[in-house]
Amino acid sequence: GERNFKGLGLATSGQRWADVLNWACTLRTVFSCLAFSIVISDSFSAILHSFGAPLALCSRNTVLGGMSLFVILPLCLVPNLAALSYTSFFGVAAMLYTMAFMAIRCLDGSYALGGSFYDAALAAGSASGTWSVNKSTLVLVSALGTACSAHYNAPRYYEQLRDRSVGRFNKVVACSFGLAVAMCLATMSAGYLTFGAASKGNILLNYSTRDPLATAARIAVTSSVVCTYPLAFTGLRDGVMSLLGLRNFQLTTVVLLSIVTGLAYAISNVGFVVNLSGAIFGALTVYIFPCALYLMLPKRKAGAEGQFARSTVCGGVLLALLGTSVALLQEFAPLRLK
Repeated sequence: GERNFKGLGLATSGQRWADVLNWACTLRTVFSCLAFSIVISDSFSAILHSFGAPLALCSRNTVLGGMSLFVILPLCLVPNLAALSYTSFFGVAAMLYTMAFMAIRCLDGSYALGGSFYDAALAAGSASGTWSVNKSTLVLVSALGTACSAHYNAPRYYEQLRDRSVGRFNKVVACSFGLAVAMCLATMSAGYLTFGAASKGNILLNYSTRDPLATAARIAVTSSVVCTYPLAFTGLRDGVMSLLGLRNFQLTTVVLLSIVTGLAYAISNVGFVVNLSGAIFGALTVYIFPCALYLMLPKRKAGAEGQFARSTVCGGVLLALLGTSVALLQEFAPLRLK
């Protein structure tokens, strides 16, 4: 009957393990908010540039500070976010439009030699095989841990499933994750086939600020992220307040958002944030925690299921170490991955 990892940890092994699980899920939301801040600052900067705003206003740092202070902070200070619960539908619509736009630009040759938005400097860095594979390809292991992860909410999803059963839950998971994988593959393929090795962590930054379809995609995605930000931030704030015993809602909000914004000033590559988060917390919530909790059950099943759980924990640790190493090398020493 538990609805989160903390409750599962408390039920299986006590308060200490419950706190470990709670801290891990809370820290993961730091990476989510950080990625959102980077996307908002980069995308809104490009949007302002598209509309001919002064260069001083288009600066990434200016946009990050302004959006954090005048838009994100007021939203995060709202105690009741019920009105934002429907923004997930807008987010799906924004993603579908972005996928369609990227497919159109991939097929119409606008960014190829002789195209309307061809950029020689960008094209020079895109030379590679259509599907080249090297050591840096391993970073996809980390990205997968973020792109296809809702495991920290799995207990709640199962609890709220109508006519729930393990078989019915597995069917829902297979369909939803299958759709998510298909959308990710379609987006990644369109972006890579258009820009090759020059593809950036935030693929929308590759598209020209003169491209009206790209501007519309940036507006749609940025609006969706802005509305989603408070929902992710609530998980961060509630987790920190619970773990540290804090009671001042407003002060905690300001301090935490200041920390996230400061990190966003220092880190500009959203791909690095996503990959590192996937490597560490994706491995924890997808592979390690569920199986570790199973192994802590007093009446756990022996034999093949127990062996599978132990093997999965070991595999999760290996993936975490490998993914973290590749993410750090790709960001700070990319030549070592060539």
